[in-house]
Amino acid sequence: MQELVRGEMEEGRKSIIYVRDTGSSVEGRDVRPRIQKVLEDIGAKVAILDTSSTQTNRRSEWLKKKIEREGYDVVIVSQELVKVGLDLISTPTLIFYQFSWSLFTINQASRRAWRIGQTEECRLYYIAYRDCYQEQMAQLIAMKNKAASAINGDVSTDGLSAMLGDEGDLQSMLIKSIKKGENLKGSTEEWVAETSDRARELLAGVGKKKPKSIKDQFIAWVRQQIQSESTKNVLIRKADSITANIEKGEIVGFKGDNGVLEIDLVEAFGFDMVADGAVLSHLVSTERKPAEPTSYNAAIFEVKSEEKKAKRTKKAPVNGQLAFNLFD
Repeated sequence: MQELVRGEMEEGRKSIIYVRDTGSSVEGRDVRPRIQKVLEDIGAKVAILDTSSTQTNRRSEWLKKKIEREGYDVVIVSQELVKVGLDLISTPTLIFYQFSWSLFTINQASRRAWRIGQTEECRLYYIAYRDCYQEQMAQLIAMKNKAASAINGDVSTDGLSAMLGDEGDLQSMLIKSIKKGENLKGSTEEWVAETSDRARELLAGVGKKKPKSIKDQFIAWVRQQIQSESTKNVLIRKADSITANIEKGEIVGFKGDNGVLEIDLVEAFGFDMVADGAVLSHLVSTERKPAEPTSYNAAIFEVKSEEKKAKRTKKAPVNGQLAFNLFD
């Protein structure tokens, strides 16, 4: 999990980690503090969202504040808290450290980042220990989701139960499969075979240091340095054209050198504290063409004026000087 989160952080991506054990049902069984410490060991800034963090109707606002204003990298949360009514647009990476016993809850939680207005690639990671009940549970989830994919439209847990011929409860299915010693690997293998090339690429890159493109470096800089949300959104939306101009060397103070983005605000603006609007104007303004020269006839001449010299009295000031009368 450390390698996974570190890789997301290197790309400037924020993550949600879903857990089931929060100490609410069994006292003392709360995995969140342990996960928080493990991730803080690699330099991640980690927050925990629970029922006491904020009011139910203000959870989206709380999360946005933590991620966008306070710079947190990871938020640990129970799947039950976010399965309905909460958008996770600011955290496009969702990591299931533990699975809920409800497939409905898992599927609802997995779609929280995939909302209108999302501009980032949404990534889902399911973590399980090999050769233990977590692996078998992951296989059950894969099997049930494979069945769900055959249905077009909204799917209820009752509908899934009818299709699979069971009670729709993952816990019951898991216990039953363990008692019978059933091998469910076929379902998982089929599911893996159907995954996209992009998913395989992401999994192959876990734990490996990923070189950031100029565009990724620019977007990370914008998110860190630009305060105005509207300005930030415009710059991210235009990142392709802006970074193309940077690589061509057309933007003063911004350049790409051997794949590394170098930014010198002093060179661009003359000082290092710059308003967001000035940065936006500098980066997205179209190149102005110089005005075409025009020719015309002109002559330089001098106008002379003659002044009559008046007779000056002894106390009068010289022409062009001011006089002050201090006694009248």
